[in-house]
Amino acid sequence: MLILPVVVSCLYCERANVIYTTVLSVPVMVVSHLIAFMLKIVPDEPLVTLRGVLLYGIIPRVIELVAISVICIGITGKLQRLIAALVKKNNELYEEQQVMVGSLSELVETQSHETGQHVKRVAAYTEILCRAMGLSEEETWKISVASMMHDVGKICVPREILHKPGKLTEDEFSEIKKHVDYGYKLLENSPGEIMQLAASIAQQHHERFDGKGYQNKLDGDNINIYARCVAVADVFDALVSKRCYKKSWAPEQAREEILGQAGHQFDPQITKLFDEHFDEFLKVMENYPDAP
Repeated sequence: MLILPVVVSCLYCERANVIYTTVLSVPVMVVSHLIAFMLKIVPDEPLVTLRGVLLYGIIPRVIELVAISVICIGITGKLQRLIAALVKKNNELYEEQQVMVGSLSELVETQSHETGQHVKRVAAYTEILCRAMGLSEEETWKISVASMMHDVGKICVPREILHKPGKLTEDEFSEIKKHVDYGYKLLENSPGEIMQLAASIAQQHHERFDGKGYQNKLDGDNINIYARCVAVADVFDALVSKRCYKKSWAPEQAREEILGQAGHQFDPQITKLFDEHFDEFLKVMENYPDAP
C-alpha cells in the first residue's frame, strides 16, 4: 500500500514529487511496523521481536521503497522528455499556422485597399475582449491570431466591387456578402486548431445576435462566441476607419453605435465588455494607424 503513492506520484511527471512521496512514506512505514509490533497484531515469526521487525520488516520495506522510487524517477524523466518533445512539436505547428495566417492576411490587404492595418487592429481588439471574458492567455492568443483571417474570403470577391467608391447595387452587395462563405470554404479543411477557429470566425462574424445577419440562420448563443467578439471588433474598426465609400467616424460616435446595437446586432455581454475596456481600444487605434 505504501508503494502505491510513490507510483502514482510519478504520473505528475515531476521527480521532486517522487522523492517527497518516498521520504514521507519511509517514516509512515516505520511507525506502522512499530505500532503493529507494540499492539502485537502481527504475531508471525520473526516479527514478534523488535529485532525481527527491524531486520525482516522495516529494512526490506525501505529497500523496496527506494528501488521503486529509483524506477519511478527514471519513468518520470522519460515522461518529461516525451512531454517536452510534444510541446516543442505543438509550438512548431502553432508557429506554422501563425505564419500561414500572416501570409493570408497580407494577401487580403493586397486585395483590398480598405484593410490597411485593419486585420492587426481587429486582432488586438479581439484579444482585449477575450481577456475581459476571462479566457486563458493561450486561448486568447489563438483566437486573436485566427481573427486576422475573418475577411480572407474577400480575395475571391472581384476587386472592382471591393474598391467601388459609390453605393453598391443589390447584386454587388450580394457578392460582397458571399465572402463569409468563400472564407469558410478556404479554411474549413485546413489542418490545425487555429485554422479551424479562423474558419468559424470567417463564416459567422457577420451574423447578428437577433438572427438577421448575412445568413439569417444563426442567432444568440448559436453564434460562435469567438465570432461574436470579432463582430464587435470588426464593426468598430470599420466605423472609425476611412473607406472609399465613407468618412471615418469619431471613436465616441462609433462607441455609441456599438452600444446601441446591444442585443440586436451584437451580444449584449460583449458590448458591455467593449464599453468597459474602451480606453484600450483607443490605444490600439494609436498603435496601428493606417498609412496616409
